[in-house]
Amino acid sequence: MEKLLLIIAIISFALSASIFILVVLKYGIKGSLQNRTTKLASILFFVYVISIGSFLIISN
Repeated sequence: MEKLLLIIAIISFALSASIFILVVLKYGIKGSLQNRTTKLASILFFVYVISIGSFLIISN
């Protein structure tokens, strides 16, 4: 179970960071805040936070 949560956390963080970086490079900071893909990146980051929190609770 811990390995699954860790894998989900790593994948969601990597996707979140890569989507956000690509959107910022394409539209700039101001344009990226109004883009739908930034919302997707923030949802993936939220999944990352939840899965890391769950991992820490379960592993201890």
